[in-house]
Amino acid sequence: MNDRHKAHLVDLIDEEPALVVDQMMESLTASFIDLEISKTALYNFVTKECKISLKRAHFHSVDRNSPDNIKARKEWVEEWMNTDMDYRSNCVFMDEAAFHINMKRSVAWSKVGACAVVKVPKTRAKTTAFLGANSAFGVRGVMPASKK
Repeated sequence: MNDRHKAHLVDLIDEEPALVVDQMMESLTASFIDLEISKTALYNFVTKECKISLKRAHFHSVDRNSPDNIKARKEWVEEWMNTDMDYRSNCVFMDEAAFHINMKRSVAWSKVGACAVVKVPKTRAKTTAFLGANSAFGVRGVMPASKK
């Protein structure tokens, strides 16, 4: 395999990091008709020559860092900085933990030293959620969230 194959694989994995080796092989053989390679050789080429590793995936919503969301976060921080909020005496923090089925693989490819980020669409899977409240004085309560 050569630099053209390497560039093809790196671009392919940058575009879709949750690929399996079979999908990489299909893409290579479709793009380079004269290429014959085993799965083991392809895996070794990807990990050693392309310097790409398989690791736990971090799922990010497609809209997570959209310009509108970044602007809204900034405006929220600016608004609360102008209040008498003191998190050590008059704030209770609430958080939600949710559990649902996500059919994406839990591992993905990325360059060595980089986080494996997989963009996922919004899902409509059944979700179980819990709400918790915490303040400077300790945990104030944990309970199941109501079902919609």
